[in-house]
Parts: sequence; C-alpha cells; structure tokens
Amino acid sequence: MIKAVILDCFGVLIGDLYLELRKKYPEVAAEILALGEKANLGEITSDEKRARNIELLNSLGVDGEKEIKQLRAGLVKNEGLFAAVKKLRGEVKTGLLSNASTGFWKWFTQEELDEYFDEIVLSYQVGLVKPDPRIFELIAGKLGVEVGECVFVDDDERNVRAAEQLGMRGIVYEWGMDIADKIENYI
Repeated sequence: MIKAVILDCFGVLIGDLYLELRKKYPEVAAEILALGEKANLGEITSDEKRARNIELLNSLGVDGEKEIKQLRAGLVKNEGLFAAVKKLRGEVKTGLLSNASTGFWKWFTQEELDEYFDEIVLSYQVGLVKPDPRIFELIAGKLGVEVGECVFVDDDERNVRAAEQLGMRGIVYEWGMDIADKIENYI
C-alpha cells in the first residue's frame, strides 16, 4: 500500500535552468553538470556555481550573465502539479527530494512548501545526491514510511530507476503529465 508520494523539484515542480543550459550549450555541458553536482553536495555555493557558469558561457562568446537571466525569467512553477500535490496530501504523506543547492530558496519559501509537503530533503543540506540510495532511504524515514510504501516522481530516469531498485514505485515525469492519474494507479 502506498503511503507517500515523493517529488523532485527542478524539471518537475519548476523548470530546470541548468538542464536548459546544458541542452543549449553541449560543448560545456559536462562542466555545467560538474558545477551543479558540487553545488548540490554543498561544496560550492549557488552564487559560486552561477559565477563559474557565466565564465563558461563567456568563454563561448556568449553574454553569460544575460543568458542566465533570460533563461531564469522563462522558468515557471508547475501550478497544476502543485494543485495535484495539495490534493494528494489529504490522502498520503508528501515529500520533496531534490538535488539542489543553496539557490533553491530563491524559488520557494519554507512557508509555501509547508503547505504542500510533509518533509523536504535537499541534497546540499544532507551531503547526498540522487541516485545515491541513502537519500531515498532518508526521505522515507523522515516521512515515517517504508521505502516500498513510496511513489517517487522525477524527470531523470536514472533517479527513478535507482528508487525502484530500493522498492519504490517510480514515475518518470514529463512536463504537463497528469500526475494525479498516474499516482492513482498506485494508491
């Protein structure tokens, strides 16, 4: 029986700026990804990550500051999914599990998230990143449920498969997907 639904943030609840950068500038995608991983582990700050990404873009002859500002301005919150999460919260526990850096808090307030989620685990705060099995076990424990009693939703198939290997049900999210319909299959 499913007792909890756990969602990723970037690419699911809100667009993913750094994914868009990696798609648009494949020649520096590996460096952008490496900086993101360092920030997600708390090894560098979001501001340091942003500055280094601007330098990378500048090295390509692109105005890095302007490019990041434009992409950031185009990101939107997935309001339909937030509404679905709010409804689900009446039926099951809800969790947010994100590979995120300190910049996460530029997008949300704690009060806003408390309205939707029972527990929040951010990688930079715990020193673990998905797909490390320990981060999935951590959020399940915080929610007070067994790993096998969870559905995990992420736009990165690698993370979903890692969660499934632990016994979670998994949903690979595509923007605009009717998540409530997919989750109903498990509840």
